[in-house]
Amino acid sequence: MHRSAPALILFASALASGCASGAALGPGVGPDPPAARSGPSAPVADEATHGSERALAIRLVGAPEPEPFVRVEVRARGPAPELARFTVAEAAGARDFQARDAAGALPVSTTPDGTAIVLGRAASGEVELSYRVPGSFENEPLAVRVEPGRLKLTGERVLWLPEAFDARGVDVELALGTEPASPPALVGASSFGLGTSQRFRALGSELRHAAFVLGAGGQAELVAPEGRDAAAWIGMTSFDPRPVVADVAAFRSAVGALLGEPDPTPTTYLLATEPLRRGEVQVIPRTAGALVAVGLGQPWTGELRIALATVVVQHWVGGRLWLGSPSPDPASEAEAAWFTGGVARALARDLLFSFGLLTADEYLREIGRLLDVAHASPLRALGSAELARAFAADRAGPALRLAIARGALYASDVHARLRTADPKSQGLPALVRELLGRARAAGGPLPVASWLELVGARTGSDEAPAFARFVAEPRAPVLGPGTFGPCFRAAPGRYPLFALGLDAAASRAAHQVVGLDPTGPAARAGVRESEPLELLRFEAGRTDVEVELLLGRGAAPVTVRFVPLGGHVLGQVWSRVPGVPDERCTE
Repeated sequence: MHRSAPALILFASALASGCASGAALGPGVGPDPPAARSGPSAPVADEATHGSERALAIRLVGAPEPEPFVRVEVRARGPAPELARFTVAEAAGARDFQARDAAGALPVSTTPDGTAIVLGRAASGEVELSYRVPGSFENEPLAVRVEPGRLKLTGERVLWLPEAFDARGVDVELALGTEPASPPALVGASSFGLGTSQRFRALGSELRHAAFVLGAGGQAELVAPEGRDAAAWIGMTSFDPRPVVADVAAFRSAVGALLGEPDPTPTTYLLATEPLRRGEVQVIPRTAGALVAVGLGQPWTGELRIALATVVVQHWVGGRLWLGSPSPDPASEAEAAWFTGGVARALARDLLFSFGLLTADEYLREIGRLLDVAHASPLRALGSAELARAFAADRAGPALRLAIARGALYASDVHARLRTADPKSQGLPALVRELLGRARAAGGPLPVASWLELVGARTGSDEAPAFARFVAEPRAPVLGPGTFGPCFRAAPGRYPLFALGLDAAASRAAHQVVGLDPTGPAARAGVRESEPLELLRFEAGRTDVEVELLLGRGAAPVTVRFVPLGGHVLGQVWSRVPGVPDERCTE
């Protein structure tokens, strides 16, 4: 069994944003971050299983002026009943719908939630659907970005496709372009390969969770017996993407060999520079690869390497191997995030470290990020069931980040206990390898009880209490002294708590200060309830970045800045043990 690209786009990217010591992790996009579930998958190629009567021709054309939008043309061929309803994964304000078939214009109606259109009569032959999707200036991962000579799009926002095609193989023709016409030098690519014009076969659900880029940049392709890896990048980066592609391809091959299941899936990585702050990255699992957004001047760091390696590991953890409910609803996806996000991230980090692709300092910063989220998240008082409900209500909120952090710390604890029980054991990789075999034999998801039973058998103790302590219950994590090996040790420390001292959403909506805490950071900075508010700028979770408010006081606006610090909580803080050489760190 192999699941397709996730709806939970934040699974790999929720912990990807770099931050200063003591700051909460920023959302990736977010991480994660969809109807299909975790783990990239290959485009469909099995003609014996999927007929060829269904076909899609998709044209995506960016028009940056006067207002940016992408013009989408979809031609769909298939059985008439399957063409009656077109849907989009996430409503993004598409408008100007026009449809026609062999008999002429087709009336269409949009459902109240804005995610489906229904044809007014039965289709006669091929259906041609056209519409426009407005561009976005937001720096969130799935934003529709349309600029002169440049596109960055995701299927969730721009593709209205026949709903009946989601689980069916479809022959696809794809064309990418801009208005005015794209210069020949522009690089175009999608999750399915390189080129501004492409032909491939895929499930409709894989198209919905694909990405598309076009712009000035470059591309590379590596072909080896273990599979094909391709990459395209648009914009100027401060690092050369070409060796990065080679590193990721080698890592993917090594992980497949270690887990006993090589993955020959053709994989495509798309990279785009964005107006993000330095240190902020967005790594978003896509169909058969990932979409990576980095800020201008962003170096190739350990944080970015871990985030991309996590996407690779999710080919197996969360892709071929799923623990928990097989239901595709958001709550079950969030309940599984400790595994699909947390265990995948811990495994990716440790493998990078053991392969020499991560320094001890980078490893230590990753530990600090995980503990920061686990201790200081605004949802730290919630257990896993409550976190799942919080995620279902707000998929861009902090619930997923906390679930991933808890899962990664738990995986670190499990690995250490497995190695203590059997020093010759590979620990976590051997555990995942055995569970992969069980999932293959079962032909589907495994219950969480399979994990608990196997860990308990290997460690000689009941695993349920440890699972509850790290994952299910709202407790601050306490890790054993040797959890991260001989190079790192723990000591008591403090984690800062993020607080604005006002209701940000209500204040922005009312254009005045609302919900002021009289003892909070904003009040201490002199902010008053009901003051006119012209601007509120902050980075959620970042206690090391000042909040900026523009308040209407008197004849001219007044700028107020303050540190959003709401106190501290106690917890373990890990540091490097002096005198231990780096080569001993992975013992």
